[in-house]
Amino acid sequence: MAESFIRYFRMLYDQIPFPIEIVNFEGKIVYGNHAFTFQWGFNISELKEYSIFNDAVLKESGAHKAILETFEKGGYRFINNFADSLLKSRESTIPIFRTKLFQSSIEDQTYVVLFHEDQTEVILAEAEVKKARDGNKEAERLKDTFLTVLSHELRTPLNIVLGYSSIIKESMKDKINSEDRIYLDNLYSGSERLYNSITQMLEFAQIEAGNYILNLETVDLNFVIKNCVETFKDSAKEKNLDIKVTCLNSNIFVDVDVQSLENALNNLLSNAIKFTRQGFIEVETSLLEERELAVCRIKDSGIGISTEYMDHLFRPFSQEDLNIGRNFEGNGLGLALSKRYLEKMGGSLLVDSIKGVGSTFTFTLPISLKTIKPGTKEKSGLNDGFDKVS
Repeated sequence: MAESFIRYFRMLYDQIPFPIEIVNFEGKIVYGNHAFTFQWGFNISELKEYSIFNDAVLKESGAHKAILETFEKGGYRFINNFADSLLKSRESTIPIFRTKLFQSSIEDQTYVVLFHEDQTEVILAEAEVKKARDGNKEAERLKDTFLTVLSHELRTPLNIVLGYSSIIKESMKDKINSEDRIYLDNLYSGSERLYNSITQMLEFAQIEAGNYILNLETVDLNFVIKNCVETFKDSAKEKNLDIKVTCLNSNIFVDVDVQSLENALNNLLSNAIKFTRQGFIEVETSLLEERELAVCRIKDSGIGISTEYMDHLFRPFSQEDLNIGRNFEGNGLGLALSKRYLEKMGGSLLVDSIKGVGSTFTFTLPISLKTIKPGTKEKSGLNDGFDKVS
């Protein structure tokens, strides 16, 4: 091969960082750049007797056919995981090459250029990503299985315990003394607490995984609030707390998942009663018509929340008092769940609190786009026998 042709190839390929070799129609390597010499460990002068078409490794992989076809038909071809006997004769680990083949004609001579691109890092990175993805899928599968088992194997029997303990408590209340009645009360309250905690953890896991499904319907927010407040009247009465509800005279229709809204309200009302030793709890509704929002405020005269804890308030399992002998029970999920319930329905939850004075939790929900004619009552599917609650 003329020295001028070698200079031509050197000028084109010597400084390219990828290994490049050029073979003639006999399969002889007539040129290799610096990267080729470094990677293969051979100078061209040492490969005078070598022919790429006689290479057993290339024949076994079928790569030699792609090289022949490039000689005969031209165009571009690619060989994945390129390796030849020269590479395999070295003691070092063989990189993972993706080789591009194309013709290069100079005057009457036709050559094939083998452009080797080292893809070892890319392929290993892809393998790690795939491994991590597969591991994540397996973790998700195990988590879903765990949640299913947790729901069925714990919540179902607990529900039975709750039901029977309620029946026993009611039927035996006039047949046993006050001391023994405490045991039944503790059995019921403990079962209920455990059931509620498991339910909250399951629902929180579903929300975080994006599997929590909303069943939206149009309801009157005032009716939902009055229903929820009614269930807490006995609890408030036991602590001598004054609980008041002030609702707008007109209906406030919102598109919500009723169960999620009730869960959020129940958590907020339960906290208000739990953290208020004396005084009052006030619930009121209003409208921000310019923003098309329904507003509900739940205000209490309880122990309040410290400024330092405010940033952690809506984090899961977060509690201001984590001492073993703490005064208030709870798993720290109620407020985190309430915020997520409301946000999934397009709402928000804010808090304003002063330690030792009380707290006000305010949530908003978008007003329903459904038009309600004046003088008509929308069927909400809820008990509307709370018009007397004020």
